[in-house]
Amino acid sequence: MDTKNAVEKRLDWLNDQWVEFAQSPDARLLRWVVEPGEVRMVEAWLKKESDERTGECPDLFLRFDQPFVQPEAYGLELRETLVAMVEETQEGVSLGPVTPGQSGAEAFFSACEALQRHYESVCEVLAVVLVPGEVVEVKAWRQWLEKALTHLRSPKVRVAVLDDVRVRALEPLAQADPKRVMTAVADLDMAGAMEEVARGRRAWTRREGATGSCWCGWAMRRAAASSTW
Repeated sequence: MDTKNAVEKRLDWLNDQWVEFAQSPDARLLRWVVEPGEVRMVEAWLKKESDERTGECPDLFLRFDQPFVQPEAYGLELRETLVAMVEETQEGVSLGPVTPGQSGAEAFFSACEALQRHYESVCEVLAVVLVPGEVVEVKAWRQWLEKALTHLRSPKVRVAVLDDVRVRALEPLAQADPKRVMTAVADLDMAGAMEEVARGRRAWTRREGATGSCWCGWAMRRAAASSTW
């Protein structure tokens, strides 16, 4: 009998989608197609996996939310953020220099490979999750990701991005390179999750005579809320 609640089930679904991607030998970029109301659940899964106490995947997840404003500067901005993360750990990890002629994307992913090599005894894949707080031009974002694919040489460094199901802006990228760009439709059925939570709460109320709201209901209300892209 499955005793997991609605939130836990959907976190498991996302976990399965990630594992399928991470174990695909040719894939480098996961295009997660999501409804606006599913974004918070994806964020919750990422937060869980980023915590060594609750994470289940043998991978290291790094989330970057820098706005995508200037395509030529974006890669270097990511690298600067990565350097700041590493310096905060005070472990003396060397990410290597930015060499003459390197593009920002190449410099960033080269640093990611260096970081993965440093931690390869404790993590299988370095997962770079790109969730820009703002994308000024969708076509430029898609082109940047296309170029980034050429610098994702190691199977141990992979990228995940979200694609709004209403727009599917990254569909051309997935169609052009389906081996390296894997598409996963989250399909979390958030309406069904809310219904499941409501049924469970009614049953619990009848048993206990309770009137307060449970954590699960609160979490699902947050997860179902629309998110700004």
